Amino acid sequence: MMSLTENSRAKLKKITEFSVKILFVVLGCIILYRKIFGNEQNMALWDDVAACFGSHKSVFLICVALFLMIFNLFLEAVKWQKVISPIESVPMSRAIPAIFTGITAGMFFPNRLGDFIGRVFVLEKGSRIKGSIATMIGTFAQLVVTLCFGCIAFIFFIPSKYIIINVLIAITVIFILVFLFLNIKFLRHIQKIIPKRFRGKTEHYIGIFSDYSRRDLAVLLLWSVARYLVYSFQFVLLIWAFGIPMTYFQAIVPIAVTYFMMTVIPFVTILEIAVRGSVSILVFEQWMMSIGICNNLSIMVFTASSLLWMINLGLPALIGIFNVNKIKIFRR
Repeated sequence: MMSLTENSRAKLKKITEFSVKILFVVLGCIILYRKIFGNEQNMALWDDVAACFGSHKSVFLICVALFLMIFNLFLEAVKWQKVISPIESVPMSRAIPAIFTGITAGMFFPNRLGDFIGRVFVLEKGSRIKGSIATMIGTFAQLVVTLCFGCIAFIFFIPSKYIIINVLIAITVIFILVFLFLNIKFLRHIQKIIPKRFRGKTEHYIGIFSDYSRRDLAVLLLWSVARYLVYSFQFVLLIWAFGIPMTYFQAIVPIAVTYFMMTVIPFVTILEIAVRGSVSILVFEQWMMSIGICNNLSIMVFTASSLLWMINLGLPALIGIFNVNKIKIFRR
């Protein structure tokens, strides 16, 4: 009887896991299709991209941006390895698929908050709850870096008569953000506000915040800075590919402001390309007007922003769909 019951449970787990993976694949395909082919504006994007292939320079720049996607994801995999190391040592052979499935899972939630769901299921022994918290710490590091660079960019983006105020505000915000992140271990004190009957169950998980020294957290910030520089440079390359006459500095300021705004503005994931493109156009139009560049080129900014999304998120999400077989929902 016991053996029969165990066999039944094993079969139920297999059926459940298979069903979840099928659902993951189907939903992933639907969401990606709606994102890329869901409206006429996105369809027009392909005409602009095709026009670029008439120029060898544009083709080269797009290919470099595509190559940097590999480097970008590699940096994220290394960063995740480091943040997850107190829980489990994850080799690169499992870290890379985890990044891909994480990107796919992130498509199901606003601001890609579900990214950790696709990653923690590659853990073989470590606690998945602690793994989720650790992954969020890594995400928080990237958030801090994005906001810090955005604060610096706003110094140049807002009219110069406010330059002193802008500098003081930027320095203050950056100091607060970095200070809070480097002292993230203080979050373990939230244990005190949890009802007593639940404290014993949560103490083990909340203790993860004490597993990182300031040096560990500083290293995470440095890896996050490296990633930021890579994917922001990809944006610059695509701006150049679509013929927008900007220097690196002229391009990086509105890019940093755009990333800042997309970080602080919540949006529904299914509309991400539209929101990203709209924010980019709004920011770049104001910036190009201030530096004397014709803002009729703003539609090219939308194209560059959308293509960057497809390179850094759309393509990896598609790969993640085919990596779903490498995750294990149930463990022994």
